[in-house]
Amino acid sequence: MNAHSAMKTTSVVAATALGAVLIAGAPVAVSAVALGAMRQPTVVENNFAGSGSGSGSGGGAGQRAGQRSGQGMGGQRGQMQGMGQEGIAAVAPGSLGVASADLAAQLAYLIQEEKLAHDIYVLAASKYGVNVFENISKSETTHQTAIGSLLAGYSLADPTVGLAPGAFLDPSVQKLYDELALRVNSSQEQAVEVGVLIEKTDIADLQKVVNASPREQVTTVLQRLIAASQRHLQAFERQ
Repeated sequence: MNAHSAMKTTSVVAATALGAVLIAGAPVAVSAVALGAMRQPTVVENNFAGSGSGSGSGGGAGQRAGQRSGQGMGGQRGQMQGMGQEGIAAVAPGSLGVASADLAAQLAYLIQEEKLAHDIYVLAASKYGVNVFENISKSETTHQTAIGSLLAGYSLADPTVGLAPGAFLDPSVQKLYDELALRVNSSQEQAVEVGVLIEKTDIADLQKVVNASPREQVTTVLQRLIAASQRHLQAFERQ
């Protein structure tokens, strides 16, 4: 059974939209065989944006040196921001009114997807000690908080509250986590490929909700998450 079929049987929290959300944009099978077959090309360094300014006394070489120093520090700050805090503003609880059944189900799934990403990356970081997993796992915490803010804005329950790492309310998400965790534990190369798969799926799922034209506050949050996930994808692909 592929992910699309499996998600038809999910709980009320995830509802019937979950199967479509997981494979939005491009079909992605979640069986161990199909996941193992997915290999992504390596690309050039990701495009984290950073800006900074510096000044040197005396002009000439001193000024150029100051500018180079400021730009370097700005670049590092930009990279840290791209991997961590995304500057996503919270939505006030109850401020968004009533969500449609489809949107409620999609948001419930998306927050579990962000938790899955976080938990997988923490697992990979603990096993291989690679900074990219640790850095992006912190960013996924921010993403999870952002989706949680949208749920609160619609006065909806957060299905991830109180759950241990690697534990999920939706059986289909639990199954996916278990399969991906096996791949992560098999090798560092597989762990990186899992990161690529998660980010591509996350981007497609977020974009599908945006395409449904929710209210502006929701679209703004999700578009920022998409931009951040694209940076995460680049970070994994360069590995």
